[in-house]
Amino acid sequence: MISTIIPYSMKDGLSAISYIRTNAEEFGLNPNRIGFMGFSAGGTVTLSVVFNCNNENRPDFIAAIYPWIGELGDKVPEEKTPAFIVVANDDNLKLVPQSLKIFNKWRDADQPVELLVYSKGGHGFGADRNYNPTDGWMKSFIDWLGGEGLLWPENPQGFNARISYKDYLRMQTSQQELMKTDWGNISRYNNENTELLAKDVKNQIVFYGNSITDFWIRFDKDFFEKNQFIDRGISGQTTSQMLVRFREDVVDLKPSAVVILAGTNDIAENTGPISIDNIFGNIVSMVEIARANNIEPFICSVLPVFEYSWNNTIQPVEKIRELNQMLKDYSQSNMIPYVDYYKTFVDEKGGFPQEYSPDGVHPNLEGYKIMEQIVSSEIVKNKLRKKVIY
Repeated sequence: MISTIIPYSMKDGLSAISYIRTNAEEFGLNPNRIGFMGFSAGGTVTLSVVFNCNNENRPDFIAAIYPWIGELGDKVPEEKTPAFIVVANDDNLKLVPQSLKIFNKWRDADQPVELLVYSKGGHGFGADRNYNPTDGWMKSFIDWLGGEGLLWPENPQGFNARISYKDYLRMQTSQQELMKTDWGNISRYNNENTELLAKDVKNQIVFYGNSITDFWIRFDKDFFEKNQFIDRGISGQTTSQMLVRFREDVVDLKPSAVVILAGTNDIAENTGPISIDNIFGNIVSMVEIARANNIEPFICSVLPVFEYSWNNTIQPVEKIRELNQMLKDYSQSNMIPYVDYYKTFVDEKGGFPQEYSPDGVHPNLEGYKIMEQIVSSEIVKNKLRKKVIY
């Protein structure tokens, strides 16, 4: 029965790769990053696909998870096709020899290959938690993808162009360790804040936020220096973390105003699930603290995002719209300047156009230049409004 099904399944697999690659642009996918994964008999299909492919329908990488014996063909592609193989030593179908056979084929063909043989896990452990050594295979798979360069842009732009994937992982690990001892990263700007207070400069404006603000000064340092703006963004932060460090990085600096751009990392669940109401509440709390200390708050809209690369289980489009509407209504009701980046950048899908954001989340230099025009206009309008009132 299975021997009859596999040829048809293989043809379906090859057709699927061809279809996705042909329509990659429509789906927003990279045509050079299309892999094929299968479990058990699906692993047999995976191997059959890669052994019988051509240039049009060759997967760019494969993952065969406890593959069953019986694949069709045995020709490893000449083009680079990394393979990832996982099996448990106590598999009741005794599939370790088959996995070793596949590993040797790839190694003999001088192809990238990784084989994980776990002591326990049986057959069919899947991606669930089974409290066996096999529970760690998904993390190993992600690390392997990263090591093969499959999680990093082919042509990185902006901040990504300045670091390697390894540097990115080191930074991510460092941030995770820091959260155990300084959850709000209050210490990040200690030295800069001390130097700034010693200069005793008046009427400065703090730009307060996450990575979008953090990277801003790296893209266009002149914007901050010529206007005496202060950048206090920290990559990855949520509004809860920003609220924790608001006194050190805003209030204690005694600026005339603060531009608050926050919320996207909350929606991405960087520090866990949080409701839109609570995100909104955190931003309102920052505004209230600013006003209590005679600091003029500017509330910014969250920039559009169609998908977060680091958490693609989230569907952010409607959440961002909802949060932005709440922020806009609150700003209007309380006579707070509202900096609306969203309406300028949002595309028909509710995302951030690639011409302004290569990764769909962070602006490139051209994107930042447009943001500078928008926020500068709001700052000028607010100064004029205050002159009229007073």
